[in-house]
Amino acid sequence: MIAPNEKVRSANFLFKSPSRTTPQGRRYNQPGLPHNSRCKKMNTSSRYRTQFADFQLIQDEILKFAGMKPPELMSYFKEHPADALYTIPHPAGGTVFVGKKGGQAFSRISASYLESLGSSGLDFDSHAFTDEVEKLYLEWIISGKTLDQTTLCHLLDDGAARRRSAHISLQHYIPCSVVFAETPPEFEVGPVKFRRMLDFLSEYLSLIKNRADAARYSTGQGPQGERSKRSQADFLVQELELFFPTFKWIASIVIPACDSSVSRERAHRGVQSSWIS
Repeated sequence: MIAPNEKVRSANFLFKSPSRTTPQGRRYNQPGLPHNSRCKKMNTSSRYRTQFADFQLIQDEILKFAGMKPPELMSYFKEHPADALYTIPHPAGGTVFVGKKGGQAFSRISASYLESLGSSGLDFDSHAFTDEVEKLYLEWIISGKTLDQTTLCHLLDDGAARRRSAHISLQHYIPCSVVFAETPPEFEVGPVKFRRMLDFLSEYLSLIKNRADAARYSTGQGPQGERSKRSQADFLVQELELFFPTFKWIASIVIPACDSSVSRERAHRGVQSSWIS
């Protein structure tokens, strides 16, 4: 059993930054973070103790892989290939192996935390949030911070704040194969607005093409980023010219701020629900 004041030991030696090393067992008090009542309550909960145990498991897995010499590591991955798939990108380049057990522990921690947020936790893509927690955890370890009953909740809150900063409200346009009369040319069902596809393309196709061209030839993200933007722009225009005209109607719906993948799912559910309402 893990004592309430126990800490996840530092693994700074993994990252060859002697000046950042935190002595074993030193308490880290992070400035500027509110010790809110939810964190206080979480510290004594079974949820917290389970999350803390998972972080300890992750730390143990990192130490295990870091302690292997390259030939030993290669031999291990031949016998346990799945463990090689679970890594965290290191900010300075390369990767840190956490193994399958460590990867699953991160997923459990993320799922448990999002569940603790109640309905607001549904605004997050669980996979994207897990990635954020992994990156933040590594940043904390590299900077010499330790995890204890106070900082564990703060780490997860920081991960949620990072993801939430990227949440935006989106308007989705979804082609529809539902059969409606041609008149009226547009109408609304709840939050969903339906419009004839020919009218939509007549108004927006040129504008979208112009924006796609601007995105295609914009600079500033390096060769790989520019190729990615060109590919996305070409795909968008191709969809508009070849795929969208095969439908008679297009639905639009505005989804409040959340992760983009969650927004897309909610948009499709909203349009489908309007058909049967």
